Amino acid sequence: MLISSSTVFIYTFLAMPMAKEKLYSYFRLAAWLTILATGAMVVAFMTGLYAVLQRSSPMLAIAICVIACSFFFFYYSLLLKPFATSSRLRHRFLRKPLVRFVHRITRLLSN
Repeated sequence: MLISSSTVFIYTFLAMPMAKEKLYSYFRLAAWLTILATGAMVVAFMTGLYAVLQRSSPMLAIAICVIACSFFFFYYSLLLKPFATSSRLRHRFLRKPLVRFVHRITRLLSN
């Protein structure tokens, strides 16, 4: 909730006149916060569904968790990959082990 509220505040702040460099940096920050807020929303939705469905049908709850976790693979391949287009950013971005793992899996699935 805090990340979403911060994003809305930054987008409201962007309506004020300012230098182009600051505008771009604030917009980029707001875009990253939107991406983080969407990921947090998926995790909250997944855990809520698991808590509700756990007692009535545990297999359905586990299936929903697997489907919700697959969202992050598609999320990475569609949204996060274009952010790391330059070689310097890509090198820094792919240093993280979880990102490197997801990158390899999406490459394997796309071939």
